[in-house]
Amino acid sequence: MDGTPFGRYRLLGLLGKGGMGQVYRAFDTGTDRVVALKVLPPEFAHDPVYRERFRREAQAAARLTEPHVVPIHDYGEIDGRLFLDMRLVDGTDLGTRVAVTGGMNADEAVSHIAQIASALDAAHRAGLVHRDVKPSNVLVTAEGFAYLIDFGIAVADKDTGLTTTGAAIGTFAYMAPERLLHGDYDARADVYSLACVLYECLAGAKPFPGESVERQVAAHLSTPPPRPSIAARVSEAFDAVIARGMAKDPDQRYATAGALAAAARAALTGRTTTEPMAPPPEEDPRFAVTQVGPVTGPMAAAPRRMVFVWVMVVSMASVVALGVTFAVLTQQDSAHDSSQASPSSTAGPGVPPGPVTTGPADPPGATTTGPTTPPITTTAPPTPSAGTRMADFVREHYALLPGNTVAAWGRLTPRYQSYIGDFRTYRAFWDTVDSVTISDASADAATSTVTYRLTLRYPDGRVATEARRAELVANGDGFRIDSAELVS
Repeated sequence: MDGTPFGRYRLLGLLGKGGMGQVYRAFDTGTDRVVALKVLPPEFAHDPVYRERFRREAQAAARLTEPHVVPIHDYGEIDGRLFLDMRLVDGTDLGTRVAVTGGMNADEAVSHIAQIASALDAAHRAGLVHRDVKPSNVLVTAEGFAYLIDFGIAVADKDTGLTTTGAAIGTFAYMAPERLLHGDYDARADVYSLACVLYECLAGAKPFPGESVERQVAAHLSTPPPRPSIAARVSEAFDAVIARGMAKDPDQRYATAGALAAAARAALTGRTTTEPMAPPPEEDPRFAVTQVGPVTGPMAAAPRRMVFVWVMVVSMASVVALGVTFAVLTQQDSAHDSSQASPSSTAGPGVPPGPVTTGPADPPGATTTGPTTPPITTTAPPTPSAGTRMADFVREHYALLPGNTVAAWGRLTPRYQSYIGDFRTYRAFWDTVDSVTISDASADAATSTVTYRLTLRYPDGRVATEARRAELVANGDGFRIDSAELVS
């Protein structure tokens, strides 16, 4: 059989790719069968921590016998590349299905969710948290049989001291609040993600709108769960299912993925369930709990429930005393970055020297003193040095983050500020980031865009790499950022 050689395999074609590697349709010459072969990026093979975690997770996932988990045949390393040999499933992923059809009827959606819930509960009993439950990781055959795939970033209960890279960007749309807050999290984070998938199947759209990572993070932290009855023609009973499945506090969610599925089935007929609230992990006998990473910083001694109480109190205080809250935030930014440029000073070449203009959605007090900022204009043709200056401006912008969010906010156009939401949304996202590095910045002066790679490091050790493209507009002698979207 023809194909590119890879050890005992022959690679027949690329099925898909993402941040955690490529998946090929491959022929296994040792077993004489066609399989799905996932080959991980070569840089992971040289990380001893990742190698050990990969081995543990592959072993744990290979032991799962639940019918809705794609079986793993083999795993190992070939020519310095780690791989997973899995059953090849002839099906369509839910992400593609929803994108094409704009959603599905409630009976079909609940059927798929119930099958994936069975797979998740089996994984949780084995001590695995999937961590990447999303529509594209659910394959459905023509007969309607659903499989949960890709345990590539699953975490096992013995791996609490291990960290790794590769948090997929797309998962921000389905990520539980406790993961974003970097506290303890467990199997109930998967329940939250499964509720997000249920909503998307019903409504034909992600739970929270917008492709901006900043908006997604802020929404998961503070925006109430969406109501599918408004977005689709389904019973209002599903509103309660989504509200509980996507509860900000994991103690208020369904105790298991199966309990979420049972509630969704009951919503189809108008019945109600009496499933109790999820108890704290140590009190729940029904599934093995994985606690990942200790809480660090000033919240280390607070109970998990208090973290969410704190988040809600801050959100309410922002509404009641918006001006006071923003003044405190501004003082914190100034104190944290006393050695960096403030909003009323020049932060580097190309930074507009004027005030930070935030637009109507921002809290009062965000405008600093200083000369009037020149109006935005796009009429000046690009100069020979424009490309270099644009790339430098983007580098300088991210050099301000995550500490000096006020100065960075002032480098965005009012249109982009409005797209993000407001300053609180912007700051909420960058408060989850420990440090940021920009690399491979390449400018196109003709289109006024800069393409670059952004590496985000989080306090719990996770590292996420994003490919972004920023569009700039001229602003006097400098620029402002008019968009900064992910590049697929």
